[in-house]
Amino acid sequence: MKHCLGLLRMALLMTLMLLGLERPAIGGGEPPPVTTGGSTGSTDAATSPAGPSVSGNSSGGFGRDTIMPELPPKMPEEDALAADERLDASFAFERLKLLEGTWEGTAGGDGDAHAAMVTWEVTAGGTAMIERQFAGTPDEMVSVYHRDGDDLVMTHYCAMGNQPRMRFDPGESASNLYTFRFNGGTNIGKGATHVHAGTIHFVNANEMKAEWSVYAGSKRVGTNLFELRRKQGS
Repeated sequence: MKHCLGLLRMALLMTLMLLGLERPAIGGGEPPPVTTGGSTGSTDAATSPAGPSVSGNSSGGFGRDTIMPELPPKMPEEDALAADERLDASFAFERLKLLEGTWEGTAGGDGDAHAAMVTWEVTAGGTAMIERQFAGTPDEMVSVYHRDGDDLVMTHYCAMGNQPRMRFDPGESASNLYTFRFNGGTNIGKGATHVHAGTIHFVNANEMKAEWSVYAGSKRVGTNLFELRRKQGS
């Protein structure tokens, strides 16, 4: 009896196969589609041929396929000298007047430094500044600074008997370093030794340096360097 039932089931199965109503689940049949998140027919990311998209790692960092945001270009550092080129004669002169007082230190050049005293005095109703070097000695000299329209100028009354004139050069200066250029003079013969150019360096409120170039004609022959500190109480 059981043998007959088995033959009957096999015959029924073969009939269904011939009619195309059922496929055998053996030997390479395709599995039914996998659905995720309630959407019918969409495949899981793990079975996608391209693989999952990499947007980060488990710690919140960036993966190999992450597109990094483009950083803004680095801004160039401000050129201090370019900013200071806006120095004008008015600002420069007012800064110069802060030197008023007595300064002590050394002066000289080529290894021949000696004690020096320099005084600065505002005069003529605040319109001129007098620099006096080596007061009361045979080497006493005076320089007078004042405005000339849009310029700041200086005349140096030298112990050598000449009077070179100089003009403040804002393009070669900074707020704490003034450059003066030769601008003619009197009693300066051809090839005569004279002070030709210089710089004034405001180190801080109580220290300063001044360096003056000495020329013979058009040739530089020496330098006078002043390194000074403000005298206490002045």
